[in-house]
Amino acid sequence: MVGGGVAGMQAALDLARMGLEVDLVEKRPRLGGRVPELNRIFPSMQPAKEVVSEFARQVGNHKNITVHVESEIVSVFGVAGGFSVEVRSRNDAEKEKLSHLKVAGIILATGLEPLDPSIIPEFGYGRHKDVVTSLEFEGMLANAEKTKETIARPSDGKSARTIVFVQCVGSRVEKRGVPYCSAVCCMGAIKNSILVKERFPGTDVYVLYIDVRAAGKGHEDMYKKARQLGVKFVRGQPSMVMKKAKYDSLLVCGENTLLMELYEIPADIVVLSVGLRQPAENERLFRMLGVPQTPDGLVVEKDACIAPVESSVNGVFLAGTVDSPKDVRDSIVQGSAAASKTMILFRELGL
Repeated sequence: MVGGGVAGMQAALDLARMGLEVDLVEKRPRLGGRVPELNRIFPSMQPAKEVVSEFARQVGNHKNITVHVESEIVSVFGVAGGFSVEVRSRNDAEKEKLSHLKVAGIILATGLEPLDPSIIPEFGYGRHKDVVTSLEFEGMLANAEKTKETIARPSDGKSARTIVFVQCVGSRVEKRGVPYCSAVCCMGAIKNSILVKERFPGTDVYVLYIDVRAAGKGHEDMYKKARQLGVKFVRGQPSMVMKKAKYDSLLVCGENTLLMELYEIPADIVVLSVGLRQPAENERLFRMLGVPQTPDGLVVEKDACIAPVESSVNGVFLAGTVDSPKDVRDSIVQGSAAASKTMILFRELGL
C-alpha cells in the first residue's frame, strides 16, 4: 500500500480484515494525506480531523498492518504475486533505514497536490496577504470555529466583512495549470460559504464561477442552501485582483458573463480554489512500476469502464485521486474497491 490518505487507509483496513498482512508506506510523518488540512467534509459537515483520527486509530491498532511513515519506495522488481520492494525510511534521529518487503500486490494511493496559484499572477497570490488558497482558508475557518471569533484578514487582523471565492484557479485551462476539472472545488467553496454565512451571517460572500458542478449525493441541496443563506453566485472569473488606495480592501474585477456587465467587488479576503495536479515525485514511482500516465500526469486505468481501479500492470491497483480528482467519500469507496480487486488477484494466484 503506497499512500496513507483516506483511500489508502480504507484499502489497508479492508485487506487486513480479510486476514492479509499489509505494509502501508506514507511519505509524511503522519497518516491522513490532505484531509487533515480541511476543516469539515462535505456533504456531512463532519470535522475532517475526527474522520482521519478514527481511520488512523483503526489502522494503528490492527495487528495485520505495519505502517511506515516518512518513507518512500526506492525500487520495485518482480511481477504480480512476487514483487520485491525496497523502502527507505527516516527515524526520529533522521537516520535512514532500508526495508526489503516481499509483496503479492501493490495499491497506489499516492494522491494529488494543489497547484501553486502564483502561476496566475493577476489573482495576486503572493503579492496580497489577503489572497489565500482554499486550503489556507480551511485553516482560517477551523481557527474561527475554535476561538468563536470572526474570520480575520491575514494582513491586519480586522474582521472580514466580504469574502470572495474564485473557482477553477489553474484547472480547466490548457496552459497555466491543468485541463481537467478538480472535482472538489465547487463543493468546497459552497461548503465554506455555508459555514461562513451560518456563523457570521453579516458577512457578504461571493462565489465567482465558470460552471457550478454539484453532481454528488446531497450536493445540490447544499448549493440551494448556500443561495438561501444569501451567498451571491456570479458567473465569470475575475480578470484581476488588485489593491487601490481609496479602498481599505482588495478589489476584484471581472465580467458577469450571464448579465454581460462588468463587476468590481471590494473584498477583505479572496479565496482561490486551486486545481489539483500529480506531484512530480510520484512520477519516478510510476516509471519504476511501468504504470502509464496521461499527458497531464494522471495514472491511466486498465479500462476506465470495466477495470477503473486496475492499472495496466498486473497486480498494481489504484485508489483515491491517483487517477483523477475526487472527494473524500469517493476516495474511500475506491479504496475498498481496490482492496476487493487485490483480494481477487490473490485468490486467482492461490495465495
